[in-house]
Amino acid sequence: MYYGHYDDDGKYLGFYTPEIHCGKIPIYNTEPIIKEVVSSHESEDEADEEPQTITHEPGTVIVGEEWDLSTIPTPNIEMPEQEWREALTGDYKVIDGKHTYSPPPEPTAEEIINSQLTALDAEYQAQFTELAQALGLATLDNNTELIAEIHEEYAGLKTEYQVTMEVITNGKS
Repeated sequence: MYYGHYDDDGKYLGFYTPEIHCGKIPIYNTEPIIKEVVSSHESEDEADEEPQTITHEPGTVIVGEEWDLSTIPTPNIEMPEQEWREALTGDYKVIDGKHTYSPPPEPTAEEIINSQLTALDAEYQAQFTELAQALGLATLDNNTELIAEIHEEYAGLKTEYQVTMEVITNGKS
């Protein structure tokens, strides 16, 4: 058995198993335990004695043990292995105290555009950096012909970048 700890929004924060995260605690009797004890006697005279009754009051005899679940953070929910495996996908959360399928919401148009712009920046930034380094070296060498070529290449790359950015921003294909 597994336990899933979750936040106020039902998102799983961690998973626990008693075998790993808990210790055992004793379980005591909740009702009186009454035993009749017959002593073994060697002589016949003592064999006629009445059996002795011993009563153990509630809470005085260990009758078993159980896991101490107090070490598992709350709130938590008990779940079988299959639900634990599902929860690991991130498409499940706890809703009204139950393990429930809840895929992430579809991204908004703004989130999609921002993601595309971030990818565009990542793609072009390396090219701009490479041109800036080449321009620095050409300037140090005082190579005016190469400097002019780099300026031309930079202008073309900048135009290409701006056109692609406008297509993404305005949603035109």
